[in-house]
Amino acid sequence: MVKQVAVFENLNSGCVVKIGVDTGSGKYETVWNRKEYWNPPKYKMTLTTDRSYYFKRKRRKIQEAPQAVNPGIVNAILDNAVANVVAVKVEFNFGLVPGQKQIDAIGISDSEEPIEAKINTNLVFENLELLAVGRFRDFNS
Repeated sequence: MVKQVAVFENLNSGCVVKIGVDTGSGKYETVWNRKEYWNPPKYKMTLTTDRSYYFKRKRRKIQEAPQAVNPGIVNAILDNAVANVVAVKVEFNFGLVPGQKQIDAIGISDSEEPIEAKINTNLVFENLELLAVGRFRDFNS
């Protein structure tokens, strides 16, 4: 039973507009839509250079890496739980938010409690730096 679908966006979140699920029939049933009143202005990218110069080149211009702006989680809690889900389809409208986009993960759950992003830590991994420094000192002695 799927009661919740969570989409984790790392960069410029807010582009998820529709979520659908497939129960094996090959047809996706829409289970979540962005609210009708949620309609920010559409973003249209404009080139600041001459198009013929830009597109006739074999290599692309190098862009600086973007800052991690506006990360977010879309928790779509479904009104009715869906059984036997075999696939999830997430539709995006990347024109809603300017800049580059990045999706980290898509999770499903049978709980109504919102999925939270947690970092799994293990004490063995946290102490690796101390082990490496200690062995380096032993090696140099």
